[in-house]
Amino acid sequence: MIFFDSPEAEKLKKLISDKKLYLSKLDSNKFAFQQTQKEIIFLSEILPIVLSKSNLVHSEIAKYSVKAFETALQYHCNDVLIAFHIDDNYSDKPIVGIAYPKLLEQFGKPGAMNLIIDNMDGNGAKVSPFNLPLNELM
Repeated sequence: MIFFDSPEAEKLKKLISDKKLYLSKLDSNKFAFQQTQKEIIFLSEILPIVLSKSNLVHSEIAKYSVKAFETALQYHCNDVLIAFHIDDNYSDKPIVGIAYPKLLEQFGKPGAMNLIIDNMDGNGAKVSPFNLPLNELM
């Protein structure tokens, strides 16, 4: 499956990128640095909303995720694992992104968990798990 972001989402992503670049160039003006940092955080928080409302794929993923989360709550689950297939066209080593907020927690803390991806797809290709740096993506 190949998908494209809406023009609104693309503009917002570009704005965030531009502000991050501007932020890296601010040296002496502490107030401007803090204000730009606040703007980046705000824009990063609304980007998922824009994506879910302006792109059919994102909208369907949001609906499916909420449905899975609510179902997990009804069954008194402690965690829910949701996987979305993105693209059938990959090289000999497919990459599986892992988004888990407590992934970097040390064992012994409540909620810390080691997630393991089986090392093979349906055609026998070895899978490369990748921990997604979510704070850097948005």
